[in-house]
Amino acid sequence: MNSTHDFDARARTWDDDPMKAARAQAVADAIRRGIPSLADMGGFEYGCGPGLLSFALQAHLKQIVLADSSPGMLEVLREKIVASRIANMTLIQLDLTSD
Repeated sequence: MNSTHDFDARARTWDDDPMKAARAQAVADAIRRGIPSLADMGGFEYGCGPGLLSFALQAHLKQIVLADSSPGMLEVLREKIVASRIANMTLIQLDLTSD
C-alpha cells in the first residue's frame, strides 16, 4: 500500500487522536503569539490532512489555501468546511513529488 492510500484509509479517523489535535492547537497558538496581527494575512498549509492546524487558525486569517496529496484527506476536509460553513478556505490536491 503506498502512502497516499494509507492516508486515504486513515482520513475518517485522523481527528479522533487527541495528540494530533493538541499538537495542531499548540502550533496554531505559537503562530498567533509569533505573528500577532494575522487578520490581513493569508496562509498556505501543505500536507494539511483533514485541516487541524488550519481550522485552529481559520478565524485569524483572511484566506487559507490547504494542499494535500491524499484525496481521502481532502474529502474529509471538504466535508468539515461545508459543515462549518467556512468561506475562507480553498483546497487543492497537490503532490510536490509529481506536480
